[in-house]
Amino acid sequence: MAVDYSQGLTFNFNGAVFTATSLSRSRKCAEIDVSTTDLTEGNRRKYEPSGLKDGDEVTVDFFGVTVPDMTATHAITISGGGSFSTGMVANALCTSASISAKVGDLITGNATFRCTPTP
Repeated sequence: MAVDYSQGLTFNFNGAVFTATSLSRSRKCAEIDVSTTDLTEGNRRKYEPSGLKDGDEVTVDFFGVTVPDMTATHAITISGGGSFSTGMVANALCTSASISAKVGDLITGNATFRCTPTP
């Protein structure tokens, strides 16, 4: 399911809050169908994100100069941004991170997280 809108999308990893500019997730399970059985004209099927699961990968582009910690597993919380505002809490390991700076532009970063089992 695509994000409805990205305004206000943030993620918190190891106590640091990041303002996300984009987010993608590789899913290991399907969304949950929360629609009714009444599919009369005008009704649409509705899906709810199933939340982060072990093995899922989340890639985030963000503003800032801080690189997420890559030494240990930490809690990650994603909030805001429409469909991603609920059920997006897990433990994760940051598997890659980078920062990019251009003259006259905001400093941005990119990070990929792999969700891990809750201890």
